[in-house]
Amino acid sequence: MEPLTSSWMDIKCSCKASRKRVNEFIDKKSSIENKTIYDVVDLEIAREISRDLKNTEKELDNKILYEFDSFALEDIKNSKLTDREIEVLEFRVKQHYSYERISQIFNVSKSCVYEIFLNAKKKIEKYKKIDVSEKELNKLSPQQIQIYKLINQNKTNREIAEAIHTSVDNVKKQKRKINIKLVGTKKP
Repeated sequence: MEPLTSSWMDIKCSCKASRKRVNEFIDKKSSIENKTIYDVVDLEIAREISRDLKNTEKELDNKILYEFDSFALEDIKNSKLTDREIEVLEFRVKQHYSYERISQIFNVSKSCVYEIFLNAKKKIEKYKKIDVSEKELNKLSPQQIQIYKLINQNKTNREIAEAIHTSVDNVKKQKRKINIKLVGTKKP
């Protein structure tokens, strides 16, 4: 059995991104004027999923705050944290020290350590958001980045082709390449 390599932060970021996509779906379905029964059912299911994802995010936040190994060490290194934030997180993640024990080591209050932890958490969340978007986009060519951004604006292949002055066939070809680079699978 393969060991779990995701941190609680990774899972929370994934959950948050999923909720964003579900909410976009809800907005799109809500704007339909003459909804069919299927649209109404889809909306109700999507709203329930959104509520569940929001509750899951809250639970994951508690896991991040109160359990060890909440962050991947790589995220700690790459999130532009201060030296003190790195020290606090490394004691928490590597050494499994409590906030109280860390406060004794640094000779500061437990609330101060907790604040440092929360600030570091915010920075890592911001980094993880960039990690999901901008870092992945570095794999794409400039034209593919343009296409990707237009896809996220729900543009059709024809609209994308017109916007970047290319053919619809080229847009389709680039979309397949984008999918391979970002997802790692080839979809029709």
